[in-house]
Amino acid sequence: MEIENGAFHLKERAPGVTVDEIKALTAGTLVVPDHVPEMTFEA
Repeated sequence: MEIENGAFHLKERAPGVTVDEIKALTAGTLVVPDHVPEMTFEA
């Protein structure tokens, strides 16, 4: 997430975490784009 103009902007999500789960746990204004990619980790 990034904070812009007093709102949280969702940029990506952790593996296995849904956008709906993030929405339910965010206590503030959340801006969600049409597509939120899942984070990738390289070993």
